[in-house]
Amino acid sequence: RPPRSTPLYSSAASDVYKRQAPTIGNDQCHVIAALGQTATPNGLSTPLMVDLNSDGTADYAYAGDLFGNLWRFNLSSSNPADWAVTKLFSANNGAATPTAQPITSKPQAVRHPNGGLVIVFGTGRYLGATDVVNIDQQTFYGIWDQDPTATNPPTITRSNNTLQAQTITTLNDPIDGQTYRISSAATVCWVGNTCNSTAGTMRGWYIDLPGLGASKPSERVSSDPLMLGQTVLFTSIAPSTDPASAVTAAVAHRSTRPRPASHTFRPAPRRSGTG
Repeated sequence: RPPRSTPLYSSAASDVYKRQAPTIGNDQCHVIAALGQTATPNGLSTPLMVDLNSDGTADYAYAGDLFGNLWRFNLSSSNPADWAVTKLFSANNGAATPTAQPITSKPQAVRHPNGGLVIVFGTGRYLGATDVVNIDQQTFYGIWDQDPTATNPPTITRSNNTLQAQTITTLNDPIDGQTYRISSAATVCWVGNTCNSTAGTMRGWYIDLPGLGASKPSERVSSDPLMLGQTVLFTSIAPSTDPASAVTAAVAHRSTRPRPASHTFRPAPRRSGTG
């Protein structure tokens, strides 16, 4: 049976290994543990457990870590010694000198029509005092794990034309005075598909969260997204040292249908409050 599903934040390197996967016989979880040091500890989010064959036992688990890595744990064998750990993706801000984007919330998944799973998750952390003033760019991603059995999955990055960018535009309604967000709806031309006579190269999509302005605490995702059929709902926050001025925004995103990166909703107005 897979290990208990518990989030592991601010764990020392050895703790991540010992507590999260004590029965993986080939010690593959050391690859995660080795990323953390005492001064800069790593930690895993709550994992998503996936039962692909509907037999009541988890076959795969997906979790992110504080260094922005998305991991897949293959638990499909009845022998724990055969369980395997694979890094699927490393989230960063896409700058020339990239900054890692921590993953602290539980990922979600939806089946891809061409096989495999699309793993959806947001980045950002809200765990300690320094996080309140952090201004690093954060993002929401959909990453296609085309073959969950593959131990050497394709490289997916912002820079190698494998992630379709989407954008969010903020609009002010002159009638009701509310602020609304409208997303782009660029088609994700998946690998294996042909779009306008061009072979698809995409293995996912991303939306950079726009935030509240330069030098202000960044907008980030620190709570678990929710799947409703083919739509993922997530909430982002922009923290403040004044709790009364914290900001939340509800967002819904379609993940795999014909226009898999288009929003399917009228975005909720941006609200003040601590919720």
